[in-house]
Amino acid sequence: TTLATSSGTTLIGADIGLVGVAGSTSLSSGVYTVKGSGVDIYYAQDSFHYASTSITGDGEIKARITSQTNTASWAKAGVMIRESRAVGSRHAIMYVTPYETRNGFEFMSRSATNGVTTDVVGPANNAPPNNWVRLVRAGNTITGYASANGTTWTQVKAITFTSLPTNVMFGLCVAAIGDSYHSLI
Repeated sequence: TTLATSSGTTLIGADIGLVGVAGSTSLSSGVYTVKGSGVDIYYAQDSFHYASTSITGDGEIKARITSQTNTASWAKAGVMIRESRAVGSRHAIMYVTPYETRNGFEFMSRSATNGVTTDVVGPANNAPPNNWVRLVRAGNTITGYASANGTTWTQVKAITFTSLPTNVMFGLCVAAIGDSYHSLI
């Protein structure tokens, strides 16, 4: 996984919401492995594992999803910018679903605390390890991108939030859509 933030940044893992099996975050040779269960990152309240750090101001996060366990057709592995660890926090996420399900990339966001989550389907996903996801924050706007090579990016969606705080969380997220583990490497 590639994290495009300041050098030396370490992600801290935490389960968000009620999960069936506790998640974990580990780092080895520059590669993060994030495991988590969780019902979903959707509706008004989330349940998933999030490995994150706090970032002030504009920035971006991108990750190469080299493997993903097929726990459900809409299982999620990707990058997220989130206002807080509260279950109904405002956020934007760019993720990929398991390759076997052919559901592809997707951009989701929740623009109001405890509000409705909206989603936009992106391009088809690729055979692992060729799935890259990226979010870019510029002021109150967060833009999601998908890529097969980490060089050429396809914009999926941009959303402008009302008064997004200067300090937000950037990180990697996984949701198994059930109690089984789901891996992101």
